[in-house]
Amino acid sequence: MEMSFDVRPLDSVSMRPAFAVAVLASPDLTLARFRKACASVRTGVLTGLFDGRGYVHGLFRARVVARKGGGGTLCANDLILTDVIAACQLKGIVSALARHAKAGGCDQLTVALRPDMLTLGYGLINLLEDIGFDRDSALLTLAL
Repeated sequence: MEMSFDVRPLDSVSMRPAFAVAVLASPDLTLARFRKACASVRTGVLTGLFDGRGYVHGLFRARVVARKGGGGTLCANDLILTDVIAACQLKGIVSALARHAKAGGCDQLTVALRPDMLTLGYGLINLLEDIGFDRDSALLTLAL
């Protein structure tokens, strides 16, 4: 059964559950450092992938890059997925990202992966390519 995901910026209520996800990528991270980093994000809005119950299954930094002549690209950087559920539900997650991108006037979605995802052979790359993303180094692009 496909889960339904919602994509939205983090707020004060979702900060603590999002911290639990961030610790997966940085085990030494403290809540205080996480909050400070969230407050100083300049490369995009810290955004969560939420299921219908409100649980956070992933985090990324989102920013929209407009193109001359119209349209734009939603850039998702530093994507962190929490668990097997998120990996198994990747199509639902990408659908939620695509809806979020289209709602922001974008016609393209890119996912920039962390360098460790490339060197560790992280399975997310293969999964994203399997559903239509084109790979260009650590940047994967999907036309919407």
